[in-house]
Amino acid sequence: MKAAILIVLFFTLPGVIMGIVSSYRAGQRPHEPVFLRLKIFAQQIFNRRVYGHIKSYWMYYGMLVLFIAMAFSR
Repeated sequence: MKAAILIVLFFTLPGVIMGIVSSYRAGQRPHEPVFLRLKIFAQQIFNRRVYGHIKSYWMYYGMLVLFIAMAFSR
């Protein structure tokens, strides 16, 4: 059950985000508040300090992803 939910979220969430962004680029404005919230969130998360941190510790994050994948595979 967990795997099914994760698979659905894995394939659905990027599609929803790309749909919002593409409709905004096409000139449709109903999603403007949502797009602006996503833009502000992305600018707060992906700044230089966070990028430097991830660049320094990428191998530990990779190991964490592997451990999480092993935990869900049982």
